Amino acid sequence: MPYIIAISNEKGGVAKTTSTLSLGAALAEIAQKVLLIDLDPQANLTLALGFEPGKTEHTSSDILLDATPLLESCRATTIAGLDLVPANTGLEQAEQVLPIYLNYTSRLRNAIESAHPLPYQIILIDCPPSLGAITVNALTAADLLVIPTQAEYFSAYALRDMMSHRSPGSCRGQPKISLSDPDYPT
Repeated sequence: MPYIIAISNEKGGVAKTTSTLSLGAALAEIAQKVLLIDLDPQANLTLALGFEPGKTEHTSSDILLDATPLLESCRATTIAGLDLVPANTGLEQAEQVLPIYLNYTSRLRNAIESAHPLPYQIILIDCPPSLGAITVNALTAADLLVIPTQAEYFSAYALRDMMSHRSPGSCRGQPKISLSDPDYPT
């Protein structure tokens, strides 16, 4: 099973997408096989990797809403070892509709687990700037939560708020999420 990292902060403009792309590219450069999952309706990660959000056949919203198999949604990028599950504006609908599904918080985790064995060592999830149903799916699937922040008041406030609401194990069905990696010395 790949190691899954969610990159999230309810504050926008704190470099979540940039961090996801940079970390993914750096890991691919050292011969790791990496899957990026764009869960932000703005689809900036999708755009940054050269895909037109409205023109991709399967996206992350299809995984969440229609249970499309994860591997059907993966797209190779121009960076060796780096693949993408693109996003589009369909995620706006997913945010509204997901809560009517039974066990909606674990739809992404179930998609990842049912695709086993995956050809990836690491999965990075770019989350939207909110703590809604989509982000909860990412946190439920994740082994590690990275919260990018800037040294300014509103970003620090969002960080404090996110940590108080999303402490380890606070996502239903996800007892293993960590805010730090116990195997990595701090």
